[in-house]
Parts: sequence; C-alpha cells; structure tokens
Amino acid sequence: MNDDITNAIKPKSDQKNADDFIAGDGTFTITRVTFNEKAKEQPVWVYLDDDPKPWKPCKGMMRVMGKFWDKHCTTWVGKRLTLYRDDRVTWGGAEVGGIRISHMSDIGNEPRQMALSISQRARQMHTVYPLGATQPPKQKKQATAEEKAAKAQAIIAAILKDIDDSTDVDATMAKHADMLARIKGGDAAAAAIIEAAANKRRAELAAPGGQG
Repeated sequence: MNDDITNAIKPKSDQKNADDFIAGDGTFTITRVTFNEKAKEQPVWVYLDDDPKPWKPCKGMMRVMGKFWDKHCTTWVGKRLTLYRDDRVTWGGAEVGGIRISHMSDIGNEPRQMALSISQRARQMHTVYPLGATQPPKQKKQATAEEKAAKAQAIIAAILKDIDDSTDVDATMAKHADMLARIKGGDAAAAAIIEAAANKRRAELAAPGGQG
C-alpha cells in the first residue's frame, strides 16, 4: 500500500509556494521563463519540469539567479536547481515560510554566497551549492619523483637529528614506522633514501666522539 501523503498535503494554488515543500526539497529543470516588466510584484514566472504552476521567485532569489546565472532570465531555460522551504522567512513580522534555492547547476564546482536583505536593517548570507557542475573536478597534483625524494629526505632528517646515541636510531625508526611507511608508499627511491639516512646516522653516532 502506498502511504506517501506528499500529494495529499500539497496546497491548492495557481503557483508554487512554500507549503509545496513541507514534505521535502525538490530538484527541477527550468523549462520556460516569462517576464512581465509592468508587474510590480513577482514579474518573473519560472516553469519547472512539466508542472503548469509556475514558481514566482521573490526578489532575493531573482537576485541570486541573476548574479550566479545571468540577468537575462530567458537564458535560465535548461538549467537546474533545488528548491526548499525556509521556515524563517517572514512576512509582516511573522514567520510564514518561503521558497529558497539550495543548489544550482552551471555555477562551477564551489559553493557561492550572496548577501540578501531579510529586513530593512539586516542582511544575511545565502549559500548556494553546485548541482551537477559542468566543470570537471580538480585533479589532485601528483608529486614528482624529485619532490617525493626531497620530502623523504627532509622528514627522515628531522626525525634523526636529535638522536645522540646509535642505539636510539632503531627505536626512533620504530616509533615513526607508520609515518615512514606512508612516505615510502611503495616508492623504492624514497625507501632507499630513508634507509640510507638511518644507516648514515648510525655510523656517525657509532664513530668515536660521534654525536653530531
């Protein structure tokens, strides 16, 4: 039996409103946008997927789309966004809830922020997260053989520099075994550098008067 009440609690209206998202947020594709420049309130109507009821964004959300996408609203067609109900939205001093954007496509790979007015005297940062970013993710830079060797040399030198007895070399190497294993990481050159440095320090400390 299907006991999902999402459709049953949808408000009756000629436009999307905050109560449509009481059951949860929704992700949509913009299929059409109309603009009535003569309208004082809600001049932009955004049609989502196949829903005949438009979303009429508030000025704050229009500013977000205008900044992160384009000020020409008809260019928004084909882009995607996620809408949710924000219970903190006020009207006439009372919290009535409103529709806000949480995610947008075509904004890159990093979250975007914009300061929006929440009253005549207060502003609040609104964050929008990427939705299906079109840019490829940044690839982690792989260290070169020279960089790996330099790192291994620097770390083993730092580990061994304060040892003043040859018998302490093995104990110190054992103490830092996990870190040294990560540095080696199957790299024969790095492993050789670490072993050579340890042997050199053993020889220095084993020599007569060797503590330097």
